[in-house]
Amino acid sequence: MDLKNVLWTEKYRPTEVEKVISIHTNKILKYLENPSALPNFLFYSKVGGTGKTSMARAIINDLKCDCLVLNASADRSIDNVRTRVKEFARGKSTNNIRRCVFMDEGEKLTKDAMDALKNMIEEYSDNCFYIFTTNNINKINQPMQSRFNCMEFAQPDKSEIENYLVQICDNENVKYSPEGIISLVEKKYPSIRNMVKLLQDCKVQDINVSELVYNNDKLEELWTMIVEKKFNDLRRLIIEEGIDVEELNEYIFYNKAPSLELAKQVKLIQLCAKNERDFNFGCDKNIIFISSIPEMIMVTK
Repeated sequence: MDLKNVLWTEKYRPTEVEKVISIHTNKILKYLENPSALPNFLFYSKVGGTGKTSMARAIINDLKCDCLVLNASADRSIDNVRTRVKEFARGKSTNNIRRCVFMDEGEKLTKDAMDALKNMIEEYSDNCFYIFTTNNINKINQPMQSRFNCMEFAQPDKSEIENYLVQICDNENVKYSPEGIISLVEKKYPSIRNMVKLLQDCKVQDINVSELVYNNDKLEELWTMIVEKKFNDLRRLIIEEGIDVEELNEYIFYNKAPSLELAKQVKLIQLCAKNERDFNFGCDKNIIFISSIPEMIMVTK
Protein backbone atom coordinates (compact mmCIF):
# COMPACT_ATOMS: atom_id res chain seq x y z
CA MET A 1 0.00 0.00 0.00
CA ASP A 2 1.24 3.50 -0.87
CA LEU A 3 1.84 5.21 2.46
CA LYS A 4 1.05 8.56 0.87
CA ASN A 5 -2.56 7.42 0.71
CA VAL A 6 -2.71 6.45 4.39
CA LEU A 7 -3.69 8.97 7.05
CA TRP A 8 -0.95 8.83 9.64
CA THR A 9 -3.27 10.38 12.21
CA GLU A 10 -5.20 7.10 12.07
CA LYS A 11 -2.28 4.78 11.40
CA TYR A 12 -0.47 6.01 14.52
CA ARG A 13 -3.51 6.61 16.72
CA PRO A 14 -2.82 4.81 20.04
CA THR A 15 -5.16 1.88 20.67
CA GLU A 16 -4.31 1.29 24.35
CA VAL A 17 -4.89 3.70 27.22
CA GLU A 18 -1.32 3.43 28.49
CA LYS A 19 -0.04 4.67 25.11
CA VAL A 20 -2.24 7.78 24.95
CA ILE A 21 -0.31 10.98 25.66
CA SER A 22 -2.31 12.67 28.41
CA ILE A 23 -1.92 13.87 31.97
CA HIS A 24 -4.96 11.70 32.77
CA THR A 25 -3.59 8.38 31.51
CA ASN A 26 -2.51 6.96 34.87
CA LYS A 27 -5.75 8.03 36.53
CA ILE A 28 -7.84 6.32 33.85
CA LEU A 29 -5.72 3.17 34.10
CA LYS A 30 -6.64 3.05 37.80
CA TYR A 31 -10.33 3.33 36.93
CA LEU A 32 -10.00 0.46 34.45
CA GLU A 33 -8.85 -1.86 37.23
CA ASN A 34 -12.49 -1.95 38.39
CA PRO A 35 -14.70 -1.75 35.26
CA SER A 36 -17.92 -2.25 37.24
CA ALA A 37 -17.29 1.08 39.01
CA LEU A 38 -16.15 3.00 35.94
CA PRO A 39 -17.59 6.55 35.90
CA ASN A 40 -18.92 8.44 32.92
CA PHE A 41 -16.20 10.51 31.26
CA LEU A 42 -16.38 13.94 29.65
CA PHE A 43 -13.17 14.77 27.79
CA TYR A 44 -12.87 18.40 26.73
CA SER A 45 -10.39 20.87 25.27
CA LYS A 46 -10.63 24.11 23.34
CA VAL A 47 -8.24 22.77 20.69
CA GLY A 48 -8.78 19.67 18.56
CA GLY A 49 -6.20 16.93 18.20
CA THR A 50 -5.24 16.67 21.89
CA GLY A 51 -6.18 13.01 22.40
CA LYS A 52 -9.83 13.08 23.51
CA THR A 53 -11.15 10.69 20.87
CA SER A 54 -8.04 8.51 21.07
CA MET A 55 -8.52 8.10 24.81
CA ALA A 56 -12.19 7.24 24.39
CA ARG A 57 -11.46 4.59 21.77
CA ALA A 58 -8.57 3.20 23.83
CA ILE A 59 -10.81 2.77 26.88
CA ILE A 60 -13.33 0.86 24.79
CA ASN A 61 -10.57 -1.24 23.23
CA ASP A 62 -8.94 -2.06 26.58
CA LEU A 63 -12.25 -3.13 28.09
CA LYS A 64 -13.38 -5.02 24.98
CA CYS A 65 -16.86 -3.84 25.89
CA ASP A 66 -19.94 -3.48 23.69
CA CYS A 67 -20.00 0.02 22.28
CA LEU A 68 -22.38 2.37 20.51
CA VAL A 69 -20.49 5.16 18.74
CA LEU A 70 -22.41 8.29 17.81
CA ASN A 71 -21.42 11.68 16.46
CA ALA A 72 -23.65 14.27 18.07
CA SER A 73 -23.44 16.55 15.03
CA ALA A 74 -25.15 13.84 12.94
CA ASP A 75 -27.05 11.84 15.60
CA ARG A 76 -28.20 14.75 17.72
CA SER A 77 -31.97 14.39 17.76
CA ILE A 78 -34.13 13.32 20.67
CA ASP A 79 -35.45 10.46 18.52
CA ASN A 80 -31.96 8.95 18.32
CA VAL A 81 -31.56 9.20 22.08
CA ARG A 82 -34.95 7.65 22.75
CA THR A 83 -34.47 4.80 20.30
CA ARG A 84 -30.85 3.88 19.53
CA VAL A 85 -29.26 4.96 22.81
CA LYS A 86 -32.02 3.68 25.08
CA GLU A 87 -32.23 0.35 23.29
CA PHE A 88 -28.47 -0.10 23.53
CA ALA A 89 -28.15 1.11 27.13
CA ARG A 90 -30.68 -1.39 28.44
CA GLY A 91 -29.48 -4.29 26.25
CA LYS A 92 -27.60 -7.25 27.62
CA SER A 93 -23.80 -7.16 27.53
CA THR A 94 -22.09 -9.84 25.45
CA ASN A 95 -19.22 -10.26 27.92
CA ASN A 96 -20.63 -9.16 31.31
CA ILE A 97 -18.74 -5.84 31.11
CA ARG A 98 -20.81 -2.67 31.21
CA ARG A 99 -21.62 -1.36 27.77
CA CYS A 100 -20.38 2.02 26.54
CA VAL A 101 -22.06 4.85 24.64
CA PHE A 102 -19.40 7.05 23.03
CA MET A 103 -20.77 10.45 21.98
CA ASP A 104 -18.28 12.50 19.93
CA GLU A 105 -18.88 16.27 19.68
CA GLY A 106 -21.33 15.98 22.56
CA GLU A 107 -21.99 19.72 22.68
CA LYS A 108 -23.99 19.45 19.45
CA LEU A 109 -26.80 17.44 21.02
CA THR A 110 -30.10 19.29 21.02
CA LYS A 111 -31.42 20.52 24.37
CA ASP A 112 -34.27 18.00 24.31
CA ALA A 113 -31.86 15.15 23.52
CA MET A 114 -29.57 16.21 26.35
CA ASP A 115 -32.48 16.37 28.80
CA ALA A 116 -33.66 12.91 27.78
CA LEU A 117 -30.15 11.53 28.10
CA LYS A 118 -29.71 12.81 31.67
CA ASN A 119 -32.38 10.48 33.02
CA MET A 120 -31.19 7.59 30.86
CA ILE A 121 -27.64 7.85 32.22
CA GLU A 122 -28.92 7.25 35.74
CA GLU A 123 -31.60 4.71 34.90
CA TYR A 124 -29.23 2.27 33.17
CA SER A 125 -26.02 3.09 35.09
CA ASP A 126 -25.59 -0.54 36.20
CA ASN A 127 -25.48 -1.68 32.60
CA CYS A 128 -23.90 1.20 30.67
CA PHE A 129 -21.44 4.06 31.04
CA TYR A 130 -20.90 7.06 28.75
CA ILE A 131 -17.97 8.89 27.22
CA PHE A 132 -18.50 12.36 25.78
CA THR A 133 -15.91 14.45 23.94
CA THR A 134 -16.27 18.15 23.21
CA ASN A 135 -14.31 21.22 22.16
CA ASN A 136 -16.75 23.50 24.00
CA ILE A 137 -17.71 22.30 27.46
CA ASN A 138 -19.72 25.48 28.06
CA LYS A 139 -22.38 24.17 25.68
CA ILE A 140 -22.97 21.14 27.89
CA ASN A 141 -25.22 22.22 30.75
CA GLN A 142 -24.26 21.84 34.39
CA PRO A 143 -26.83 19.11 35.21
CA MET A 144 -25.28 17.00 32.43
CA GLN A 145 -21.70 17.80 33.47
CA SER A 146 -22.49 16.73 37.03
CA ARG A 147 -23.10 13.19 35.78
CA PHE A 148 -19.58 12.94 34.32
CA ASN A 149 -16.00 12.89 35.46
CA CYS A 150 -14.77 15.93 33.50
CA MET A 151 -11.17 15.90 32.29
CA GLU A 152 -9.49 18.67 30.32
CA PHE A 153 -7.09 17.56 27.57
CA ALA A 154 -5.09 20.77 27.42
CA GLN A 155 -1.43 20.16 28.27
CA PRO A 156 -0.02 16.88 26.95
CA ASP A 157 3.59 16.28 27.98
CA LYS A 158 5.92 17.79 25.36
CA SER A 159 8.73 15.28 25.88
CA GLU A 160 6.29 12.41 25.35
CA ILE A 161 5.05 14.06 22.16
CA GLU A 162 8.61 14.50 20.90
CA ASN A 163 9.36 10.79 21.46
CA TYR A 164 6.12 9.86 19.70
CA LEU A 165 6.98 12.03 16.67
CA VAL A 166 10.53 10.68 16.49
CA GLN A 167 9.14 7.13 16.44
CA ILE A 168 6.90 8.03 13.49
CA CYS A 169 9.81 9.66 11.66
CA ASP A 170 11.96 6.58 12.18
CA ASN A 171 9.20 4.23 11.03
CA GLU A 172 8.44 6.27 7.91
CA ASN A 173 11.99 7.42 7.07
CA VAL A 174 11.09 11.07 7.50
CA LYS A 175 14.09 13.39 7.59
CA TYR A 176 14.33 15.31 10.84
CA SER A 177 16.65 16.87 13.36
CA PRO A 178 16.07 17.00 17.13
CA GLU A 179 15.78 20.77 16.85
CA GLY A 180 13.19 20.42 14.09
CA ILE A 181 11.05 18.09 16.23
CA ILE A 182 11.25 20.44 19.21
CA SER A 183 10.31 23.40 17.01
CA LEU A 184 7.38 21.45 15.54
CA VAL A 185 6.02 20.66 19.00
CA GLU A 186 6.39 24.26 20.16
CA LYS A 187 4.62 25.72 17.16
CA LYS A 188 1.74 23.23 16.85
CA TYR A 189 1.23 22.54 20.55
CA PRO A 190 -1.11 21.24 21.91
CA SER A 191 -2.59 19.68 18.73
CA ILE A 192 -0.78 16.37 18.32
CA ARG A 193 -2.92 15.63 15.27
CA ASN A 194 -1.60 18.71 13.45
CA MET A 195 1.97 17.67 14.26
CA VAL A 196 1.45 14.23 12.74
CA LYS A 197 -0.19 15.74 9.66
CA LEU A 198 2.84 17.96 9.19
CA LEU A 199 5.16 14.94 9.40
CA GLN A 200 3.19 13.29 6.61
CA ASP A 201 3.54 16.45 4.52
CA CYS A 202 7.31 16.17 4.99
CA LYS A 203 7.21 12.58 3.76
CA VAL A 204 5.15 13.48 0.70
CA GLN A 205 7.45 16.37 -0.20
CA ASP A 206 10.61 14.45 0.78
CA ILE A 207 11.96 17.28 2.90
CA ASN A 208 13.31 17.69 6.42
CA VAL A 209 10.83 18.52 9.18
CA SER A 210 12.66 21.77 9.89
CA GLU A 211 11.94 22.98 6.35
CA LEU A 212 8.20 23.04 7.04
CA VAL A 213 8.45 24.65 10.45
CA TYR A 214 9.23 28.33 10.36
CA ASN A 215 11.67 29.67 12.88
CA ASN A 216 10.98 32.94 14.65
CA ASP A 217 13.30 34.85 12.31
CA LYS A 218 11.06 34.01 9.36
CA LEU A 219 7.91 34.95 11.25
CA GLU A 220 9.54 38.18 12.41
CA GLU A 221 10.35 39.00 8.78
CA LEU A 222 6.69 38.53 7.81
CA TRP A 223 5.56 40.70 10.72
CA THR A 224 8.00 43.42 9.62
CA MET A 225 6.32 43.46 6.22
CA ILE A 226 3.05 44.30 7.98
CA VAL A 227 4.68 47.08 10.00
CA GLU A 228 6.29 48.48 6.84
CA LYS A 229 2.95 48.35 5.00
CA LYS A 230 4.18 45.94 2.32
CA PHE A 231 0.74 44.51 1.65
CA ASN A 232 1.34 43.41 -1.95
CA ASP A 233 4.65 41.71 -1.13
CA LEU A 234 3.17 39.81 1.81
CA ARG A 235 0.10 38.83 -0.20
CA ARG A 236 2.37 37.45 -2.94
CA LEU A 237 4.43 35.43 -0.46
CA ILE A 238 1.32 33.92 1.12
CA ILE A 239 -0.07 32.84 -2.24
CA GLU A 240 3.12 31.80 -4.04
CA GLU A 241 5.22 30.33 -1.22
CA GLY A 242 2.56 28.63 0.82
CA ILE A 243 3.09 30.64 4.01
CA ASP A 244 1.35 29.01 6.99
CA VAL A 245 -0.94 31.93 7.87
CA GLU A 246 -2.34 30.08 10.88
CA GLU A 247 1.14 29.91 12.38
CA LEU A 248 1.78 33.55 11.50
CA ASN A 249 -1.50 34.55 13.11
CA GLU A 250 -0.53 32.71 16.32
CA TYR A 251 2.91 34.33 16.30
CA ILE A 252 1.37 37.79 16.06
CA PHE A 253 -1.13 36.99 18.82
CA TYR A 254 1.40 35.62 21.31
CA ASN A 255 4.57 37.55 20.44
CA LYS A 256 3.75 40.89 18.79
CA ALA A 257 0.44 42.06 20.26
CA PRO A 258 1.78 42.16 23.86
CA SER A 259 4.53 44.58 22.79
CA LEU A 260 2.05 47.27 21.65
CA GLU A 261 0.37 49.94 23.73
CA LEU A 262 -2.89 48.78 25.30
CA ALA A 263 -5.38 50.18 22.78
CA LYS A 264 -3.44 48.78 19.80
CA GLN A 265 -2.83 45.52 21.64
CA VAL A 266 -6.56 44.99 22.18
CA LYS A 267 -7.36 45.73 18.53
CA LEU A 268 -4.66 43.37 17.23
CA ILE A 269 -5.76 40.58 19.58
CA GLN A 270 -9.33 41.01 18.34
CA LEU A 271 -8.17 40.71 14.72
CA CYS A 272 -6.16 37.55 15.46
CA ALA A 273 -9.07 36.04 17.39
CA LYS A 274 -11.44 36.77 14.52
CA ASN A 275 -9.03 35.11 12.08
CA GLU A 276 -8.79 32.04 14.32
CA ARG A 277 -12.57 31.82 14.56
CA ASP A 278 -12.96 32.03 10.78
CA PHE A 279 -10.19 29.45 10.25
CA ASN A 280 -12.20 27.02 12.39
CA PHE A 281 -15.34 27.67 10.35
CA GLY A 282 -13.55 26.08 7.41
CA CYS A 283 -13.01 29.27 5.42
CA ASP A 284 -10.00 29.60 3.13
CA LYS A 285 -7.22 30.55 5.56
CA ASN A 286 -5.20 32.55 3.04
CA ILE A 287 -8.17 34.69 2.07
CA ILE A 288 -9.11 35.26 5.71
CA PHE A 289 -5.64 36.35 6.75
CA ILE A 290 -4.94 38.48 3.68
CA SER A 291 -8.21 40.33 4.22
CA SER A 292 -7.09 41.19 7.76
CA ILE A 293 -3.69 42.60 6.76
CA PRO A 294 -4.93 46.15 5.97
CA GLU A 295 -6.49 46.36 9.45
CA MET A 296 -3.27 45.08 11.02
CA ILE A 297 -1.37 47.73 9.09
CA MET A 298 -3.71 50.40 10.50
CA VAL A 299 -3.19 49.10 14.04
CA THR A 300 0.61 49.36 13.75
CA LYS A 301 0.59 52.98 12.54
